[in-house]
Amino acid sequence: MHYSIRPQASNTRLNPFQCILASIITVALKSMFMKCGELKRIYAVSKIDFMIWIVSFACTAFIDVMEGLAISILFALFTVICRSQWPKWQFFFESTQEEQDGDKQSSNPDVCVFRFDGPLLFTNVERFKKGLKRTMDSWMNTWDNGSTGKKVENSDKESSPKRPDTLFKEDSLHSLIIDCSAMAYCDYMAATAFNEVAKDCKDKGGILYIAEALRSALEASGFFKKIEKENVFPTLKDALAIANRNGSALRLLREAKKEQQANQQNSHAPSIAGTSSASLPPTPSSPIVRLSPSMNKK
Repeated sequence: MHYSIRPQASNTRLNPFQCILASIITVALKSMFMKCGELKRIYAVSKIDFMIWIVSFACTAFIDVMEGLAISILFALFTVICRSQWPKWQFFFESTQEEQDGDKQSSNPDVCVFRFDGPLLFTNVERFKKGLKRTMDSWMNTWDNGSTGKKVENSDKESSPKRPDTLFKEDSLHSLIIDCSAMAYCDYMAATAFNEVAKDCKDKGGILYIAEALRSALEASGFFKKIEKENVFPTLKDALAIANRNGSALRLLREAKKEQQANQQNSHAPSIAGTSSASLPPTPSSPIVRLSPSMNKK
């Protein structure tokens, strides 16, 4: 009995302190409970962050602090892996037509910009190549259908009907710009994919420009053996400026060549159509005047 009474007495003496401990825990968790008011804003910004918050709160409140923290970290890492495997991509090619608001776009419709929002790794390199192929097909189809420029984001559906690989039209210089500003890092498979893209673009008759790329990784993979370093730019603005300038210069040269050929054809054509030389009146022959050396000196 002596040993059974002592624990009861000690528990009785600790009861007030347990209430104090519960109050301390409640005050410490007050800030976490107050965060519930931000759930609406978090859900509007990112649904993945919303799920991370819900999982972290539920595990910490109903399981344990340490176990809930571990589960929250693992769940957050899982979402990062998923987002790195399925990043968004978008492309934009320009048009010379007027939009509804009256603002005119760039005068060079031969430039297409492709952007990949995420690091380029072996887990998503196939998605990168697939998105770039759809971009090329959709861009090339615009010259057959005469459609206007457009912007497509994260197009997992077929944006254009399947067609065999064809060359770009020869009357203009087509430039493809890959915006790598969102690529924090890339691995060996990514560098190999860039080499395949450069070869494919060259076979189709276009020029490839790279903006804000990791030059060290590209140089180590031998990328600059297939494309010149002058085609890699530090910013997207510089790449657009060079692509527009080269395209405009080539169009001017080809227009001048066509005009010269037209002038040559017109010079060989008869001045009066349907009139034979026999029906024309004879032209009087004018005497040939030859100047003597003395007259030339004067």
